[in-house]
Amino acid sequence: MKKFLAKVKHFLQKSTQSVKGFFQRVFRKIASYKLTTLVLMQLKDKWNLSFKNNKRAAIFKLSAYLILFAVLTALCWFIMYFIGSYLHIFIGYRIPLNAMIPVIGILTVFEGVSILIGLTRSLFFAKDNVVLITYPVKSNTLFISKLIVYYIDALKKSFMMFVPILIGFGIIYGYGVGFYFLIVLLDLFYMAVIVLICGLLAIPTCYVLRFIDKFNFVKIFVALALAGAFIYVSILVIGIIPSNINLMEEYDKFSKSMNNFLFNFSQTFTVLRSITRMFLGTNDGLSMSYASIYTLLGLAIMIGAIALLVVGNAYLSKPFYTKMIATSNISKKPVTKPRKNVRVWNWVSVLKYETLRIIRNEKIIIASLVCIIVMPIVSILANKIYCSINTRSTGAYYIYVFNFIFVLIVLFSHNTSTSYIYSKDGPSWPVNKTMPINPKISLPLRLIYNALISLAIMIPACIIFYNNCKDPMFSLPIMIITLFILSCFHILLSASYDYSHSKNKDKADIGSEIVTAHEMASLGFGFGITVAFLLMMILFHLTGTVNPNIRLLIISVLLLGFELWFFLRKIRLTYQEN
Repeated sequence: MKKFLAKVKHFLQKSTQSVKGFFQRVFRKIASYKLTTLVLMQLKDKWNLSFKNNKRAAIFKLSAYLILFAVLTALCWFIMYFIGSYLHIFIGYRIPLNAMIPVIGILTVFEGVSILIGLTRSLFFAKDNVVLITYPVKSNTLFISKLIVYYIDALKKSFMMFVPILIGFGIIYGYGVGFYFLIVLLDLFYMAVIVLICGLLAIPTCYVLRFIDKFNFVKIFVALALAGAFIYVSILVIGIIPSNINLMEEYDKFSKSMNNFLFNFSQTFTVLRSITRMFLGTNDGLSMSYASIYTLLGLAIMIGAIALLVVGNAYLSKPFYTKMIATSNISKKPVTKPRKNVRVWNWVSVLKYETLRIIRNEKIIIASLVCIIVMPIVSILANKIYCSINTRSTGAYYIYVFNFIFVLIVLFSHNTSTSYIYSKDGPSWPVNKTMPINPKISLPLRLIYNALISLAIMIPACIIFYNNCKDPMFSLPIMIITLFILSCFHILLSASYDYSHSKNKDKADIGSEIVTAHEMASLGFGFGITVAFLLMMILFHLTGTVNPNIRLLIISVLLLGFELWFFLRKIRLTYQEN
């Protein structure tokens, strides 16, 4: 018996060593594979991986992401719990499965469009293509490596937007631990399918983007058409709102209309209904079960689709990709007309140069135009609803608070572009020191654009509020001045943070990881300012403070003055050291 057990033990040890050696050889071969090398190179260039050699920094970064994920999940759970338990819009006290079908549909479309445009830019218009095309690899290998890199990036974004909503739904229904592992597994396959489909569509999309980039009038026409359609739909929606709203009478009608809409939507879009059941389960009588035939079929279909899409991307990209990225990166020399140099003041020259840099950045211009167009329409819609409801003086004040805070949120979201305004200089940062102008003037001049756009965003919204409100207790000039000062304070705060944490010495082209980190910091500053002023406005009202708007204006001026002094002092000290 002892000999038999010894032989069994020896056999198991040899088997374990053989399996271990097999996997080691496989992983060693994968690590030396060209595709793996390409993926790792691009990931290192795309993300800031300096924390990997520092355990403390790695733990801190991982903890920050986990905390953010937990906060987003808790927020999603609270919203769904509040809608189901307190608003009583749906039948029952919990949000129904049908209500999640349009949510998942909207998120899928949003992610698909953003992935398609971003992936097309990454595949055919990225700057690193000029270097990658010279490597001794096949075109389909390079194409697949780009897909893998973008898949990892899309998966990271999905875990901060898509997965928290699904987990929040699972918490409401009391699903077991297996549901959360299943959600992660399904999301891995789901995002892979979306990215691979976008990979197939990226080639025709590339020609469309080339055409739009080549002819500016097409770009302008598309932008005006989208803006006109949005304004037209908004006017139709605003026109539907009755002039006198009775919440008690309208609430039942709204609830019935909402449930009928969700039922018809689920019956019409059967694919979205199946996807929702795959993620969130099915009704089993009065209870919900997260594991069903939809889950198994969904996994099987996604695995088969991934296999077919990988083969399709590999074969489709082989004859086209190398030639397309070679032609996409051919830069045509712009035709410039000779002009006579005009002597101007130094600060005017710097301001003109910085303005031209911003105008040539389509991302910033589009974001500004969206804020300028959307803000008045949303303000008209919200204030028409408020005016249709009979309110007392307390209600009128809280309507003022809502308008004030809402404008602040839009301003702060637009001002995030200043959170990497100095880092994007890259290695050309030392050129700033050669300018024959005081850096205390040249560096703050970069922030003029955001300050002017802040005025263009807030003034129409404030005028619309006062035209609807017509209450003598509020002052339009004080509201505009306070909002403008707070916007400038947030701009300086974000720019100061970027100035202190700029990565221009480390990277030639600012990576998405740096941009995301700085934008998150800017959003954090904006969130803190918004919450602080919201609490102060409520506190002033509850305590019956005289002239609360004047007090808010004084606090804003003090904050701006301190931040401006701190920023200029930081610039002076930095230039003295260097």
